[in-house]
Amino acid sequence: MVSKFKSFAVLAAAACIFLPLQAGAQQILELSVEYGTDAHEVLPTYYEKNGGEAVLFIDEPFFKKVTFLKLEEPSSFRERIDRLVYGITTDVAPEYDHYGYEIRRYMQSVGNAAKFNDPAFIEQQIKNLNTADIILEYWKKKLKADMEEIEGLIEERQETSSNRTMFKYNRGVANAFLIECKSWIDNNRAVLKYLQDVGPAAYRYDAEKGQFFFKNIQHFRDFSAIYKSKIKALTEMRSYLPFRMMVY
Repeated sequence: MVSKFKSFAVLAAAACIFLPLQAGAQQILELSVEYGTDAHEVLPTYYEKNGGEAVLFIDEPFFKKVTFLKLEEPSSFRERIDRLVYGITTDVAPEYDHYGYEIRRYMQSVGNAAKFNDPAFIEQQIKNLNTADIILEYWKKKLKADMEEIEGLIEERQETSSNRTMFKYNRGVANAFLIECKSWIDNNRAVLKYLQDVGPAAYRYDAEKGQFFFKNIQHFRDFSAIYKSKIKALTEMRSYLPFRMMVY
């Protein structure tokens, strides 16, 4: 019998009906960072995985708050192994994506440079990132417990080689994701913390031109380097299907 979750998964894969609504917002195609007339750099908002550079042609996503539901028990041992990558490489309905959906919801606006002139916005987004970090930690603990239990059952039952291989693969994917998601959160926080530390008197953002102006050349260099690291972390996260719509 096909579980309720499997029905949702088929629909999501076929029509992507569970992707969040798209909200109109200023989309930064590139970020110009300047220090007077002596230093200028254009930073892309996204790096292609093959090493090239590209821009994002997508609006800032909107994630509404949802009521989370509990999945039915897996119908097979193989499905239990598959669930290690639910919300990571397998897109699921928001109400069943207890961790990933919430992380994306808290991070939906963290990089909106149009609001970087507002210290209150930066402070709120840092709080959102800290919340996302806590959610990721709970996800990590849940995955670790699931992996340990599945591994024990594999040895106890002398499971088939195909189940052993699938477990090793999904475990590797999940562990890599946890590292890359942590990097994504940390790098977004580094951008905001840097702006918070130097203070709004040290820079100005022109929303119409998409340009940052720094009064100190070291601030210009530091910010450019931190921002590039954030974009590389974003690139890694966008390789995971449920996170592909993320802008920042």
